[in-house]
Amino acid sequence: MKWINSLFILGLLMGLTACSPNEATQTQAFSQSSEKQLKERALCYSDEDFAQGVVPSHEFVKLSGTIVKSDAKTADIEKGDRFILETAAGQYQVFNEQSQQLKLQDVVTVYGEYYGFIKATLIERKDADAITEAAAIEKE
Repeated sequence: MKWINSLFILGLLMGLTACSPNEATQTQAFSQSSEKQLKERALCYSDEDFAQGVVPSHEFVKLSGTIVKSDAKTADIEKGDRFILETAAGQYQVFNEQSQQLKLQDVVTVYGEYYGFIKATLIERKDADAITEAAAIEKE
């Protein structure tokens, strides 16, 4: 009986060990796929659309701006914190639902679901110089 139990435990351990690298690869592929789908699904709305209530609730949106305020006790913004995203003509409350650490004054693009506030599933930090350069090109 002990022999059967030992054989079962050994087989179980080998099976779990063999799955680990494959599982990590599958998780990474799923994350990349989910991120791509979110970016494709998110719609851009103007500040005027948000102000006039044109944006439907539960819509996936994309919004870029600067983090100007947070309810975090420090300048670091972590998962679960709220912050204010300032765009050219508006300010939006964002709930940070992702794990990338952010800071006040970071220039970001937020992807998430709109509820009158934005529940941010994905946040990409942008290089401030690249944004300034892009704004200058738009004005030309």
